[in-house]
Parts: sequence; structure tokens; C-alpha cells
Amino acid sequence: MWGDSSGSEGSDGHWPAESAGPLFFLQPLVMALYITGSLDVVLGAEHKKEIVRYLQKALQIAIEHVRYEDENSRYLCIGSVEKVLCLLARWVEDPNSEAYKLHLARIPDYFWLAEDGLKIQSFGSQMWDAAFAIQAILSCDAALLLSEMPTDLVGDQMETQRFFDAVNVILSLQSSNGGFPAWEPQRAYRWLEKFNPTEFFEDTLIETE
Repeated sequence: MWGDSSGSEGSDGHWPAESAGPLFFLQPLVMALYITGSLDVVLGAEHKKEIVRYLQKALQIAIEHVRYEDENSRYLCIGSVEKVLCLLARWVEDPNSEAYKLHLARIPDYFWLAEDGLKIQSFGSQMWDAAFAIQAILSCDAALLLSEMPTDLVGDQMETQRFFDAVNVILSLQSSNGGFPAWEPQRAYRWLEKFNPTEFFEDTLIETE
């Protein structure tokens, strides 16, 4: 039934793990069936109808997430790579849309001029800068000095409840094993990594410490 497309099948009748995943998760499987003339043999009319339905549903969900990212980041996005992908998605959706124009307006935010020319920055270091500044202030007892200064110079003292809230936020991001991941606590199972469609990225689908 598979015809020439069975070349990737192992001698024991199973699909090798090195190539089976990308074939089913990416487009090469359908492309290979089309090139070898096996598409109509393997996939019937109902299969094709379902594939198109899945594709349309997936695109609808994907563009919704792009819209969420755009609106919450004010079209800056979380990083330069994601920025370009969201921009392209909005261009495909409507090259004359207001969203695409807002994306274009935020591109210069990633530019910076170094000694050897123009560069594109990735993630900002504002959080690191703030963390190191706070660490330096606390280590040199500057916080105690500021607490003794008048409020018209340093501002009103922070409410104690704000400190409790800050600690609660930090603890809410802690995983069950006590570690802290990059984005959010680990919720998914390790076996989900088997659905990773790439061969050159490892441990990318779930959070790890």
C-alpha cells in the first residue's frame, strides 16, 4: 500500500524512531506521499477532508495565541525571534491590518548600535539589572540608610503586605521538586517530550529546572 514511500520503514516492519516523528508531525509525510504518487492510495477523501479541518482549526488556534501575545506585549513580543514570527503571521492574515502596522512600528525597539555595527538584541536584561541592583543595595546596608531618610526624599515606606505578596508570587513559581524553571512551574509529564517534532532541540516541550 505504501509503495515507494515505505523506504523509511525498518526491516522489522516498524518506523525508525529517528525519522518517524518528524514525518508525522511535519509536512514531509504528505509531501513524500504526493511525490511518490501514493497520496491517493494511502489517504482517502475523508482523510484529506479531516486533514484540512485539522489544519484550519490549528491555524485558528495559532493566530489566537499570536493575538494574545501581541496585545499583552503591545506588539513587542517576548523576544526577537517570536517578534518576527508573530509579525509574519499578522502579515499573512492581512498585510494592510492595523496589527501589522503596529508590529512594524516596534521593530526598531530591537535595534542597537554597537562598535562593530547594527545588532538585533534578544531578551532584555531589565530583570537582571533590577535584581543585581537590589542585591547590591541590600548587601551594603543602603536599605537601612534609605529607611532613615525623610519620605520627601525617598518616598513612602512600602507596606508590609507588599513584601508578603512578593514572597507569595515567588513561591507560586516554584516547582514541586523545589526548583525554579525559566517560565512557569512544571505541569506536564516527561513523556510529552516524545512528541517533540525536532531532532536538534532536546527537552523543549515541558519546563525543567
